[in-house]
Amino acid sequence: MEFEAQNAVRSRSCSASAARTRIAQIEAEISQRTKDLEKLRHEELLLDQLIAVRTGELTDAVSLSRASASAPLSGQVTTAVSVARGQADAGSVLRETAVRILEDHGRPVHISELMRLMRKHEVVIPGAGTQANLISHVRRDSRIVRPSRGMYGLATWGLADTAGRKKSGRRKKRKRRTTSAEAT
Repeated sequence: MEFEAQNAVRSRSCSASAARTRIAQIEAEISQRTKDLEKLRHEELLLDQLIAVRTGELTDAVSLSRASASAPLSGQVTTAVSVARGQADAGSVLRETAVRILEDHGRPVHISELMRLMRKHEVVIPGAGTQANLISHVRRDSRIVRPSRGMYGLATWGLADTAGRKKSGRRKKRKRRTTSAEAT
């Protein structure tokens, strides 16, 4: 009986050892795929920047190449906002970054969370840099919708845009108060 118990313990020990080995293999595979993903995201960023230069959205190619060379391969969304000239260019980079952040999240994000992520990715928000400025730029992109108050997501997710719906009916006119001097 004691011999059978020892065999059972050895068998479980071998199974645990095999599981640990498999876990280590899978973790190594995940690490390699994460590196591959980071490289592909960096390549995508470089291609986006090249397209922006070719279309005239970004005109400072020298600074752009320096920013691309110094951009870290971190898996985060990196941008060349610091080399963009003018608010129109920074706004388009901001919108592209917002779309990428939303794609990475895979669900609608509150404006305060989107603002935090933009700052984390060091994206310059044109204007005063407030949530109102971020909303102003994000709402210019038809790919981004507001499914509910303060929440922003992608139109490709099938979300309905509830922003901008006007209440039907006429506004009431305010009655002008008259003073006793005007009445006479």
